[in-house]
Amino acid sequence: VHYCQIPLEQLFLLTVVSVKMHCHLNQTLGLKKIADFFGFSLSEEEIQTVVEKSGFKAMKEKSSKTHGTFGKIIFCK
Repeated sequence: VHYCQIPLEQLFLLTVVSVKMHCHLNQTLGLKKIADFFGFSLSEEEIQTVVEKSGFKAMKEKSSKTHGTFGKIIFCK
């Protein structure tokens, strides 16, 4: 049996629970953690733009353009 040894600083564990928690508590903080891990340097304005455009409401509004006829099904909430 061979085990892969990955240094912890190179590992970013992302779970559905943690994403939901960050979205409800502070979506901006979650986005900053992800950007920092990947080495992206984002301004506060860029972070707010991503937060706004990645929200359910924004994605639902553009769903017909991004997902065609399935947009109404995927974003039916």
